[in-house]
Amino acid sequence: MNGKKSLTETGIIFVVVVALIRLLFELRVISWFAPYVAVSVAILLVYSALLHAHLRHERVDYFDRLSQDYKRSGMLFVVTTLLVIPPFLIGNHFWQEWVFRQALIPRWPPGFGSTLVFQLFLVAIPEEVFFRGWLQNRLNHVFAKQWRVLGVSIGWGWILAAALFALAHSVIFYQWWHFAIFFPALLFGWLREKTGTVTAPILFHCVSNLAVWWIGLSYI
Repeated sequence: MNGKKSLTETGIIFVVVVALIRLLFELRVISWFAPYVAVSVAILLVYSALLHAHLRHERVDYFDRLSQDYKRSGMLFVVTTLLVIPPFLIGNHFWQEWVFRQALIPRWPPGFGSTLVFQLFLVAIPEEVFFRGWLQNRLNHVFAKQWRVLGVSIGWGWILAAALFALAHSVIFYQWWHFAIFFPALLFGWLREKTGTVTAPILFHCVSNLAVWWIGLSYI
């Protein structure tokens, strides 16, 4: 398949999937269906990525398979978390105090276990499979990797996947700060390129969401 046709096909699938997710969010007003929205969205994201690969007879090669692969991805996740999350929390602390005049009152999040399961299985895994596993991979086949960032070859596919990730959030459920999702998405995408799989971005995505959740609870 040539680049233009592949890009068009990828764009159509992206638009259809995001439109269906938006429809699912609109249906949350139906009381009996509301508890199943998140599960439905997760299934749609994973299923659409895997189904397209199956129909195109393409290998799904963005999952770790061997124990040493999981170990490598896990180590990169730990190092990235230690390098990124503490400075982010410190910077956010001063931002909350100076800009919003909010005080830090640390709280252990209620229902942490259930929230962890939700963020991992219904948010991080499906979003990373679709956006970094499938979408970024498809875009990489269209746009050559032109640059080196921290020892990793990347290109416009990396940037476009992050931009579309942020855009999708605003289309599905608009918040003014959704543009900022682009920046962590770049890191998710870099982790995917560094390891070749989605394990590290899944784990870091989950931890990032939990950190933001804790911030929302701890500053008043």
